[in-house]
Amino acid sequence: MRLPELPQRQATLLLDKFCHERVPCSRYQGVTLAYCVAANHVTLFEEYLDPLSAEDWLRTPIARF
Repeated sequence: MRLPELPQRQATLLLDKFCHERVPCSRYQGVTLAYCVAANHVTLFEEYLDPLSAEDWLRTPIARF
């Protein structure tokens, strides 16, 4: 089952705003919030730079909707 188009667009708009406002770039460099839309759910996760490699990003899932 796949999320219908309208709720998916609404979730995308809300999560874009939430991720942008929740972690201000000036305060937490190297940490961001992001999300991934799958077939019937959305996963919110934190991305941060790998302490062992300044080029690699690690993801920690926070919530699934």
